[in-house]
Amino acid sequence: MRRPVVAIHQPNYLPWIGFFAKARAADVLVLLDDVQLERAGPTQRTRVKAPEGPRWLTVPVQRTAGNGPAIREAKIAHDGKWDRHHARVLENAYSRSPGWGAHGPPILEVLTSGEVLLPVLNERLLGLLFAALGIGTRVVRASDLGPRGERGNLGNLELCRRLGAATYLSGSGARAYNDPAPFAAAGIDLVYHEFVHPRYAQPHGPFVPGLSAVDYLFSVPPGRSGGDPSLTAG
Repeated sequence: MRRPVVAIHQPNYLPWIGFFAKARAADVLVLLDDVQLERAGPTQRTRVKAPEGPRWLTVPVQRTAGNGPAIREAKIAHDGKWDRHHARVLENAYSRSPGWGAHGPPILEVLTSGEVLLPVLNERLLGLLFAALGIGTRVVRASDLGPRGERGNLGNLELCRRLGAATYLSGSGARAYNDPAPFAAAGIDLVYHEFVHPRYAQPHGPFVPGLSAVDYLFSVPPGRSGGDPSLTAG
């Protein structure tokens, strides 16, 4: 049996398109839900392109004592407004775009479902985007693989070893802090996913890279987004 290529990433909220390109290039994507939630980080916010320009959308999270909850325990602070606000911003921004009719309603349905836990909301949205983009990568939660004794570089190695990985597929930005020696000692190749951002016809003026993948999904015609070769760049 072939040993898998493993990628590891936090379960972010409607993440950018590079997240999905890396997921497609892997056999297994580990959702790193057993680490502390970064306040106002990408696990609870994303950026889309509204008529007035790029804007942030943030899911409010209940405050806890100390340094904050692990991602798997993060509860949404439902105020009766945030989800309708996000839905309204998306609809105003993209309802006239070619992909809205196919993908907008199911995304809004999940957003306004009243989901209690942030990671569950994010996983449900990721599932919709994986299906729309034709990505069949196996997805597992880090918390389902059991407690880890390490974090950071060695924690990622621990996850790879538990999955029997042949290769750890890391984001290119991690070159600055990854230590290749422990991976080499474990017989696991450490490689980097080099992503080239695709250009496509966006609404509302000049092209802006790095937005949520829903910008791509809504902007391109249905049938083009799933399996788009640009997502395999790198």
